[in-house]
Amino acid sequence: MDHREVFRRLDAYLDEELDTAEQAEVAVHLSTCAVCQDALAARREIKYTLRSELQAVKAPAGLERRISKALDATGVQGRFWYATFLSRLWRFQPALAGLVLLLIFLAPVVIWTFSTATAEAAMVKEMVDKHMMYGMLREPAEMPTDDPQKAADWLAAWVGSPVHPLPPEAGLRLLGARLADMHGMKISYLIYERSDGERVSFFEVPQATMPFPKGDAMDMDGHQLYQAQASGYRVVLMPMDEKNYAVIGKANSHDLAVMLVKLAE
Repeated sequence: MDHREVFRRLDAYLDEELDTAEQAEVAVHLSTCAVCQDALAARREIKYTLRSELQAVKAPAGLERRISKALDATGVQGRFWYATFLSRLWRFQPALAGLVLLLIFLAPVVIWTFSTATAEAAMVKEMVDKHMMYGMLREPAEMPTDDPQKAADWLAAWVGSPVHPLPPEAGLRLLGARLADMHGMKISYLIYERSDGERVSFFEVPQATMPFPKGDAMDMDGHQLYQAQASGYRVVLMPMDEKNYAVIGKANSHDLAVMLVKLAE
């Protein structure tokens, strides 16, 4: 994939809409191209500025009553009632009709999402997906460094709060850091390597931004941790100081838990 092709795919890459192979190709290019790195950073900033500044639209009071009344007035039965209703509503209240149409299309998606997976399971899956997509690359970091403080400072500027890398006592070699988001929230993502070459992803997520995935509970040295699995990878999580910390890898849960406990010592 050449520079022009990568540049055209930056928006899709940022939203993780590419397939796994394309996502990996773009990531490899980004690891060496300063121009594309700057372009991606600009797009990322625009994305989060829009999310933070735009206000949610609240439906007008009495909307349900007015819709019910309008439906009763149509007297239309069957599967096409909404087409007649919306066509009439659009003539007099186009904005309201657009809102109703949006709700009609979104409702099945929302229902399906909540019926097929909990928010906690979705969070675990998203972290594992990031580990599989980026942690396994030959050059996995956007900011390659083996200096924990340098990586922490770089990430802190992104997430807007202090970042806490795993300590040397965890027995891992730092490969670098990546800018990441989860459910629209900025999170810290550090990538490590064990002595056997196995990659380990480490995430730090503010508890206020999303639910904590409480899988099977486990206790280690007085610390409450939780373990889960997805796509063949183990995930161990630990809440501490209003943050949720998670490590992901192929190692057994006990070894992953030791890494997190070292952070608490």
